[in-house]
Amino acid sequence: MKNIKLIFISLSLLLLGFWGCTKMDHHYKDFLVGGEKTYVGRVDSIKVYPGDNRIKLSWKVNPDPAVNRVQIFWSKEGVDDSITVTLDRSNNVDTAEITLANLSEGDYVFNFYTFDNHGNKSVKMEKAGKVYGERYRQYIIPTSYANAALREGALQIEWIANTDTTAIGNKVFFTDIKGVQKEYFAPAKELKSIIPEVDPTHMVNYKTVYEPSPRAIDRFYTYELPIKVLITSPNLLRSDAWHNWVFTPGINITAINNGFLFSGGTNGHAGIYQAVDIEANKEYTMDMFLDGKAATNSWFEVYLGTEVPDPKVEYKSGGNRFGLSTWTSGCANTGSAYSGRLSVIRCVGTGNKVTFNQAGRVYFLIRTGGLNLGSGGIKVTDIELRGPNLY
Repeated sequence: MKNIKLIFISLSLLLLGFWGCTKMDHHYKDFLVGGEKTYVGRVDSIKVYPGDNRIKLSWKVNPDPAVNRVQIFWSKEGVDDSITVTLDRSNNVDTAEITLANLSEGDYVFNFYTFDNHGNKSVKMEKAGKVYGERYRQYIIPTSYANAALREGALQIEWIANTDTTAIGNKVFFTDIKGVQKEYFAPAKELKSIIPEVDPTHMVNYKTVYEPSPRAIDRFYTYELPIKVLITSPNLLRSDAWHNWVFTPGINITAINNGFLFSGGTNGHAGIYQAVDIEANKEYTMDMFLDGKAATNSWFEVYLGTEVPDPKVEYKSGGNRFGLSTWTSGCANTGSAYSGRLSVIRCVGTGNKVTFNQAGRVYFLIRTGGLNLGSGGIKVTDIELRGPNLY
């Protein structure tokens, strides 16, 4: 009975040893087909950098001095291709790279083998990679913006956050006030861009920039879109942004710090104006600071109208919004001084707040005239036009 047990245990151990040997051999038996082979050191730390119909591959060069070249194989849509990279060890370079161009868009698997001078090769190393192209370009869309307006001499764009994290920003194309074409890059995290010295009479366009991968070697751009610039807060503090409007001579208009000085009289009639783009059904508020004294038979009026000012025609579009008149008791009369915001000291006009039913371009016009504007004239500073989303 003991002998039977011993024989059974010995046979079991023999079978276990056989099975164990089979499993170990399974990991390298393919390398032993046809006899013993010599394998050189393989590549390591392969990285892929996707691009526009191209891809860059990099890897750590094996320190095995026998390795002198790397061969890379890939297949796409039934077409096999390969490339050989000769390794230069003269400067102790430990990293190699190559960029494969003219590749069709899609997913790839790259197989790497190293070789020595005797033709011995390494085991295969595999790395997947992606190539982008026209299909991806058609997929990406421009970032939207909430509004764009000229405020205090600068273009201010309020962007709507792009939920696609591969969108890295927006490139804005514009012409500055000196007539020079320029570009401005707004990073994706910049939700409010302030671009100085933009000339709103020229087109402002933009593209959204995408990087499909943190390691991408190319950037992709959407189609170009125009930015509609609302001149909701025009260049009110820049004298060169205003246009003179002279109906009859006699009024002198002089640019001063932060505004204008209207002087003279002799029954002249003149003013200044700027074009303003407005939105429909939004309230706009006008105001300015006035300082004057001892005016005689004169008046001061402010308009926001839809008609283009013509020096041959007295401006009446929209009606006088607010102003002064020496013919009104207690309003800039002879001998009295006045100083303050026009919205507070005004004595004529329908009011400094206005709403338009239709969006479009209107004209902010300030005019004055009469016999005598006073000993120091009428000083106008801090001219304001405030509308939606203005600060």
